[in-house]
Amino acid sequence: VSGEIMKKYIFSAFCLMSFVLSQKTIEGLPMSFNNQLSEEYHVIEMPVVDVQKLLDEDAIAPAGTPTRYGKSHYVDYNLENSGTWEVIPNQGRVWRLKIISRNAFAIGIYYDNYLLPEGAIFFVYNESEEMVHGAYSALNNQDDGLFATPLIEGDTIILEYFEPDNASFNGNIEIERIVHDYRDILNFNNQNTPSSRCGANVVCPEGDDFIDQINAGSWLDMGSYICSGSMINNTSNDLIPYYMTFILIMRQKHAKGQMPIMDLIHMVLSREQHQVMSILILRY
Repeated sequence: VSGEIMKKYIFSAFCLMSFVLSQKTIEGLPMSFNNQLSEEYHVIEMPVVDVQKLLDEDAIAPAGTPTRYGKSHYVDYNLENSGTWEVIPNQGRVWRLKIISRNAFAIGIYYDNYLLPEGAIFFVYNESEEMVHGAYSALNNQDDGLFATPLIEGDTIILEYFEPDNASFNGNIEIERIVHDYRDILNFNNQNTPSSRCGANVVCPEGDDFIDQINAGSWLDMGSYICSGSMINNTSNDLIPYYMTFILIMRQKHAKGQMPIMDLIHMVLSREQHQVMSILILRY
């Protein structure tokens, strides 16, 4: 606007990587992999997802709307009201919960209260045990209690928590949302072909002169929706990990009641290593 100074607002948050190295993890395997535990434990099945209805809605979404890839099921599951506990003598106890969302390409989990004692470990994995994420631990505790685990391939996900006998307190894992991926956003089935509507693929020779920019680019997983953004440097060159995106994508979702303005945001980088970052969102 002529004669008016554009206002810039900086909105900071922490984001967690949702692909390959989503959170800090430690060495270890689920206790059920190496111990004879019961094959019977609590199974919860999500409501059937009407994929065609979602696709029809996506087809008429207004221009500029973040791309939706998943259906969010809002729930209230925790270590007390769901799952099955089992004792491993002289070691501790194991809690397991199986969640099924029929015909999902993948399942993602969001937690609104995550707090583990030292020595406790948490995993998510698929039924074939070929995809395992963890071990998550007390290193992942945050003051706000928020946590999330990456998309797990398939329509079944297993959550497993081990708490040692000498734990200083009982851990807390509360599930707030389960995301049913109906688009195969991570292309687990190798059926999706990259779109060329916006330009050449970054892995093509045309991008060889722009490696820094390519490495900085990524998409944000906002819990069933995605948008784009980029890592940025500052003039001090002090390696503060800032991330820039457009606040409109969040305000659109917030205005529709589909996500809190401070909701957890997930990010997948193009080629570079995955790490916890700050988000720098500019509003003009």
